[in-house]
Amino acid sequence: MSMNEHQWQRIKCEEQIKYLINLRQRFRQYLKQNFNTVWYSDAQNYFQEDLELLDVSLIECICDLVN
Repeated sequence: MSMNEHQWQRIKCEEQIKYLINLRQRFRQYLKQNFNTVWYSDAQNYFQEDLELLDVSLIECICDLVN
């Protein structure tokens, strides 16, 4: 991987990590706003698809950086 490719991959990983942090904050906010009306498992299901997509792309990103 060239230096430019490595830097670009690093930027992509940083963006994925920022998205993960944002998703976590949204999840916590969602729980706070719906504290009396939503079960934790319902809230988790609401964000599950985003988490699964993020897991895959973040893992791919890190693997690309290592290789």
